[in-house]
Amino acid sequence: MKLAGNKASKVSKILIGLTGIALILLFAHITSATVAGKSAAPLLQLSRIDFKTPVDTLTANRIKNTAAQLKGVQHVYFNIPDGILVYAHYPEVQPAAHVFDVLRTAYGLPAERFVADQAMVASSCPVTGKNAPLAWLVKGIRQLFK
Repeated sequence: MKLAGNKASKVSKILIGLTGIALILLFAHITSATVAGKSAAPLLQLSRIDFKTPVDTLTANRIKNTAAQLKGVQHVYFNIPDGILVYAHYPEVQPAAHVFDVLRTAYGLPAERFVADQAMVASSCPVTGKNAPLAWLVKGIRQLFK
């Protein structure tokens, strides 16, 4: 009987140790993923311009080509029925405001940049968003470092 109890105690200690290691690794991962800092990779951002008047196909293609030719702009999509231009760009090379200014000056069409408000930004992340299931865990870990 003494051997069986001793063996169970060893297994319990091993399981507790492995659980502790797993929690430390999870903690380290969440911390590294949520702590603000510069990434080694360049940041690719999506931006959007909403045109306030209907844009015909020819003009839409010209706008799309003009945006695509700007340095730092990678991909451009124009949703003609909705009058929405979406483009991927490197903000350090080509800021969204500059792309907007170039297109507005070149074509003179009424448009506005879509900029997400704080409520949209706060709820957009599936891990740290306001209604995310793991939000309380991330918030608790952040509180430990404050």
